[in-house]
Amino acid sequence: MTIAASEGLGLGRSKVRMLQTERQNEQRRSLDRGETNPDEAYVFPVGVGMPGRVVQTGKHEWITNVQEEDEGDFLRKKVAIESGIKTVFCVSLGGGDVVEFGSKNALPEDYATIEVARGTKKHDMTGHPLMR
Repeated sequence: MTIAASEGLGLGRSKVRMLQTERQNEQRRSLDRGETNPDEAYVFPVGVGMPGRVVQTGKHEWITNVQEEDEGDFLRKKVAIESGIKTVFCVSLGGGDVVEFGSKNALPEDYATIEVARGTKKHDMTGHPLMR
């Protein structure tokens, strides 16, 4: 899944939620038809959603259990619950790029993992435990 934060889209939180709901409904219909699309993408305006906030601030965010968060803080809560995702963290790679990781386990914030994630722009991460 690709998640992008885009500057200048001018979309508010409610518009992003509506677009995400439409995209999620289409994805469910596709799955019901037996179609899959591993490249399903979400786009977040700067400042909206976890990726948008991280682009805006340049600071990482870590949520130990998104299933317990208010949907206003984690806009994809419903998808996380459906897929069993608990921990999600997002780091800035600079230049408007972010990378987001998720785990089905509730994991405490780990600064060593955050630093490894920041290095994803510099290194090929294929086979790294974060990519499994």
